[in-house]
Amino acid sequence: MNLKEEYLTVICHSLDINSDPDIASILEKLYTDPDMVELYPGLMIEDVKPVRNTGCGILPTYSVGRAVLSDAVTLVRSDRFNTLDFNVANLTAWGYNEIQPDRKTLGGSMLYKLIQRGLPGWFPFNSVALMQPMYTKKANEKIARELGTIAQFSLDDPKPPSKAVVLTTSASSRHVLTNTKAFVLPWLTVVNSMFPGKKDFGWFMLSGDEPAQYAHRASMDKILGKLPNLLGTVRDFVQTTGSKLIEKEGFALKDGLIQLDLVRDVAIPLCAQFLGDLFYFDLKSEENPGGTLVAAELYRLLLDIRIWGVNNNDPAQAWNRRRRAQEAAQVIIDSTRPLVDKAILSRGFGLGIASALSGAVSTLKKGSLRSCGFKVVEELLAQGNTAERVVDTLWLTAFGGIGVAVTTVSILATRLLFAVYTGR
Repeated sequence: MNLKEEYLTVICHSLDINSDPDIASILEKLYTDPDMVELYPGLMIEDVKPVRNTGCGILPTYSVGRAVLSDAVTLVRSDRFNTLDFNVANLTAWGYNEIQPDRKTLGGSMLYKLIQRGLPGWFPFNSVALMQPMYTKKANEKIARELGTIAQFSLDDPKPPSKAVVLTTSASSRHVLTNTKAFVLPWLTVVNSMFPGKKDFGWFMLSGDEPAQYAHRASMDKILGKLPNLLGTVRDFVQTTGSKLIEKEGFALKDGLIQLDLVRDVAIPLCAQFLGDLFYFDLKSEENPGGTLVAAELYRLLLDIRIWGVNNNDPAQAWNRRRRAQEAAQVIIDSTRPLVDKAILSRGFGLGIASALSGAVSTLKKGSLRSCGFKVVEELLAQGNTAERVVDTLWLTAFGGIGVAVTTVSILATRLLFAVYTGR
C-alpha cells in the first residue's frame, strides 16, 4: 500500500468517527490513526444519533448513548424491585395491573398516574404538560399539534384544587337544587370532552339549565307520553324477560334450594335488554335477529360512558376512562345509525309497508318494548331532528339507566324470584 492509499484509509476510518470531512481531516492530522484518538475528545466529537421526528430524546453520541443505555439496562435488571419483587404476591393483582403500560395511552406512559395521585386536582386530567412529563409543555404542545391530537389535551396551567363542600341539611340541599343560575348542571363539559372539537352537546337536556335544555326535556317527556301503555309494557317486559333469565340461570343445588347471581345473571342482562329495546339500539334479540350487540356488550359500553360521565373520581384513571367512553359511544353510534336511517325510509307508512320498504321492523311485535323504541325514533324524527341528533339523543339518554337501575332491578328480580318459586 503506497502513502496515498494509506492516507485515504486513515481518512475513511476517521469518517467512521465523524462523518464531517473537515473534522475527519483534523482528526487525521492530530492523531494519524483512529485508534490513537483520546477517549474524552473522541466521545465528544463522535457522530450523534440521527434526529427522528417527532424527537428521540437527548441525541447522544453513539458511544455515550450505548454506555448510558447499557448502564440503565443493568440497573433495571439488577434492581430487585423490577425483578424479584415485581409480582402479584407483593403488589396484589390490582396493583400489578395498575402499573402495566397501556399502549393506547401515549405509547404506554404511566408516570402521569404518579403525579395525578400525588397532586390530585392540581392538573387537568388531560394536561398536555402532565401526560408526557419528561418533555416541556411547549414541546408537548408542538408534538400534539403535529400528530393532530391537540384537541384531546388541555393547555391550562395547574392551579390549587377546589375545596369540596358537603351539604348536611335539607335546607342547603334544597337551596342548591333550586338555584339553577348559581349551581348549574355540570355535565356539558364532561360530554363535550368525549368528542372535543367535533360535537357540541349543549342542546342535550342534562347539559345545563338554559331554555334550550328545558325545551329538550319537555320534548322527551312529550315523546315518552305518546308511547301507548308504556308502564304496562315495561311491567310485562320485566316480568317475562326476568322470569326467563331466572329459569335459565338458576342452578338447583337440591330440591327447594336454587343458587343464582341476581346481579350478574339477571339484573345486568335485564337492564341492558330494557335499554337496548327502549332506545332502539342494535341489540341482538328475537325482534332484531341481525343485531350486532349482545346484552353484556351493550351493558359494558353504556357503563364505560356512565363511569366517565358521573363516576369519574380518580384523576389517574380519567384519561383512560375518557378514551374508553369515546370508544364505547362510537360503537353505539355506528351500530344505531343504520337503524335510524332505515326508520327515516319507513316514516309515515306504518309498520306493514315500512317492513317491505326497509326491512327494519319486520320482526317487531305489536305492543313490545322494542316497538316503543321504534316509536321513540319516529317521534324524534317527527320533531325535525337529524339522524345524527336522534342517535346522540338515544345514547346520551340511555347511559343514565346504567348503575342505580341495576340495583333496582336486583330488588325486583328478588321479588320475582320469590314469586316464581313460591307461587305467591
